[in-house]
Amino acid sequence: MSALHPHRVSYYRIHKGKRVLVATEDVDDFGFYLGWNRLDPVAHTAVPYAAALLEDHLTRRTWTQPGSGERWWVTVHRILPDGSLRRACDAEVSVTVDSKGVKAVPRRPVANRACRCGRKEVA
Repeated sequence: MSALHPHRVSYYRIHKGKRVLVATEDVDDFGFYLGWNRLDPVAHTAVPYAAALLEDHLTRRTWTQPGSGERWWVTVHRILPDGSLRRACDAEVSVTVDSKGVKAVPRRPVANRACRCGRKEVA
């Protein structure tokens, strides 16, 4: 059975200002679009989800132990039916490690827009 929502996710560690590819995986996942409003860029929902995938990836992989304060870059591409790729988002992510585990957070606010209730929403 073929994937319904195929995406290619690439994880890069930023080392001395350069992106070093650590891993690439193909996922069948619709999470990048959950909560997406078609009036906004896909990045509003895709970037936090990409950061969550990095966190999951670093937790699952014992050979890639991140250091606290490391910077990572996550690239997400939608795999189209013809096999070509269309970029969904790029995310710069900061990783912290403590006794509770690994936490990955996008380095810049993804959304900074007012919602109907008047409070600022920062993803």
